[in-house]
Amino acid sequence: MSEIISATGLMRLAFSLAASSLHGASQVIIEKAKAI
Repeated sequence: MSEIISATGLMRLAFSLAASSLHGASQVIIEKAKAI
């Protein structure tokens, strides 16, 4: 059972990391678009 919980936790962690990196990338793109 703990293996299932850890796997779900890893998926959530990976998803949150991907979401935050995606958000950071979009922020950078927006800033560059403003600079142009």
